[in-house]
Amino acid sequence: MKFKVKRTSLWDGEQPCNNATEEKYTRFEVRTLNSFEEFDERFGSSEGKWLSKGINHCINERGYVQREIPDVSIGWFIEINSLEELMKFYKENCELIIRGCWDNPNINIIEIYDDYRE
Repeated sequence: MKFKVKRTSLWDGEQPCNNATEEKYTRFEVRTLNSFEEFDERFGSSEGKWLSKGINHCINERGYVQREIPDVSIGWFIEINSLEELMKFYKENCELIIRGCWDNPNINIIEIYDDYRE
């Protein structure tokens, strides 16, 4: 399984661990608006019409407008295919946080928790 990986102490896109590879990924964009027309009315003049960017435009399960912007975001990724590999990664990097990716619900993140954050 592929995970996006980050390190709490790094903010500028540095490689978070030795075996991570940098890759582009699809960003999901969600706005708390109920229709494409509402977005166009409120933000169309400054951001362009909702349908002018991205793919798979829809109203998501929460009732908000959503679209996907392929290959615009860049992240570091690692492959972990077993619990044993995850435990080895844990032992090499200490504390880990596993969570969903805020801008793509199909990606999980392993954060190497090596510094304080709120």
